[in-house]
Amino acid sequence: MNLHVSDGVEAEQDVPHVHLHVIPRHHDDQVSIHLPPSSTPTNPEATVTALRIGMHLQGR
Repeated sequence: MNLHVSDGVEAEQDVPHVHLHVIPRHHDDQVSIHLPPSSTPTNPEATVTALRIGMHLQGR
């Protein structure tokens, strides 16, 4: 399942609200979600921290 949240001016909303898309997924469903690249520069330290958290949650 994919969850996609649209919120605020960046989501091109005229009326402020939270919009949640719930997209059921199935094996070989051929769903392809294309998002534009982020305009926010990547913070290497944040990336390393996120990877460490993920590995901890997976018990590695």
